[in-house]
Amino acid sequence: MTASAHLFDFDSDRISEPYRFEASREFLASTYRLSPQPEALARSFKASASAWSLGDVRLVAGYLSGGQLARTAPMARSDGQDQFSVFLTQGGRWRGLTGDLAHDAGPGRITLLDRSTPLAGEVAGLHSIVLAFPYDKLDPAMRDQHGRALGGHAGALLADHLASLVRHVRGLAPEGQQQMGRVITGLVRACLAGDQAETEVIALAGVIRGRALRYIDANLTNPDLSPETICRALHMSRSALYRAFQTTGGVRTAIQNRRFEAVCALLRHPREQRTIAELAETFCFASPSHFTRAFKQRFGCKPRDYRFR
Repeated sequence: MTASAHLFDFDSDRISEPYRFEASREFLASTYRLSPQPEALARSFKASASAWSLGDVRLVAGYLSGGQLARTAPMARSDGQDQFSVFLTQGGRWRGLTGDLAHDAGPGRITLLDRSTPLAGEVAGLHSIVLAFPYDKLDPAMRDQHGRALGGHAGALLADHLASLVRHVRGLAPEGQQQMGRVITGLVRACLAGDQAETEVIALAGVIRGRALRYIDANLTNPDLSPETICRALHMSRSALYRAFQTTGGVRTAIQNRRFEAVCALLRHPREQRTIAELAETFCFASPSHFTRAFKQRFGCKPRDYRFR
């Protein structure tokens, strides 16, 4: 009789509240570095994960309420996880970079990840399902797919299958779990082969979005920052730029979001002495009152309250 294929369960709710974040960070430390959160978010922090071994395939279903995640180059070199992962964002969102590709992944998005390559990002209310494969079980050329998104009918089919697998895997006998590992490996191969053209289009959009976001971040205090100036600086067409941001709310939304993020970081910085009005002017908002209204609409509080809470 084969031993049980269930690997572990982790749930921060089983840990005393003051220690939940640190315990979760330690739990993730072998794979990701979880950065500290603002105190208000840390108090409501939650994390959970369950994993199964399906033959040569590892299946992990998890939840992370928020935080900054990073898989650094030293981690990738030292932990020996030479694997290819299929990462499904089942709920919530994660945003980050894999190499030159920028991601803003919401529910239903599948991202392909090479575990030997660095990754950095931010998560919010993230429900995820991950399949990890040894490279000898897939085409070695899959290393070139790192950071790409799997879309279309193939992506939707695989997402549905992963959700169903997590719901029913506990009821499978160990032998059935190993057989399911062979089935899911074949399905992943078929989906990747059938979606290559669409994957290349999505990957190109990710490269364009990554270049644009780096330009935006370097020019947040420039009042002339706009889709037009981005296109001129990066020598790209408006249509290519707009397509790259089509699924993330548009270029102007990205500019405003990055400006809000920069202001938030400064409001919490202990050495920042500028007033709310001065920060609003620095980051090119129309007026202090317009900035305050927009900030409250986005974050549920006024900038002054955010600074001092």
